[in-house]
Formats: sequence, structure tokens, C-alpha cells
Amino acid sequence: MVLQCCIFAAYEDFSRFALHTESHEMSQEIKIVSVSIPADLVRELDRVCDLEHRNRSELYREALRQYLKLRRWQALREYSAAKSAAAGNDGIDLEKIVEELSA
Repeated sequence: MVLQCCIFAAYEDFSRFALHTESHEMSQEIKIVSVSIPADLVRELDRVCDLEHRNRSELYREALRQYLKLRRWQALREYSAAKSAAAGNDGIDLEKIVEELSA
């Protein structure tokens, strides 16, 4: 099963998941936000920006996408563990759960 280009989007209660493909296109509406970040973290970010020839916004977007992706996978693991425990299984059959959620 190929999951490289897919992520799982969890609803807030983490009880249901939907399969989506990632899209990094800039065709979406852009919102400008303001965040407070410690100065030492900004200095480190600026060094990475210089090394990678990217701007802060690009790195902030990438970091946020990675964080949200991690949270979705954590939610999926929690959901699958609870489902497995409720079924009385010792192991987690993740492929079966993905099939159920994708149906």
C-alpha cells in the first residue's frame, strides 16, 4: 500500500478520518498571521533560510505542515490502538483500519 503522497486528516474528536492528498500549491487563499518567536529561534531559522535560499514564510509553512502531519498520524495511531483494544486484539492491523476509513 503506497501512502507516500497521502495523509490522514482527522476530525477534532479523532473518531473519523478521511484520506487526502497533500497539496502545496499556492492557489489557496493566503492569510497573514503574526506569531511571537524567541530571538534565538529566529536567529537559527535565519541561518537555515540562508543555507537553503528560502524565506521565513516558506520554512514556517513547511514546519506547520510537518507538525500537522505528525498530529494526524498520532491521532491515527491512537484511534487504531483503541479500535484494536476494543476488538480484543493484541496487535494493530493498520492496513485493515486504513481500508475501513477509506471506504
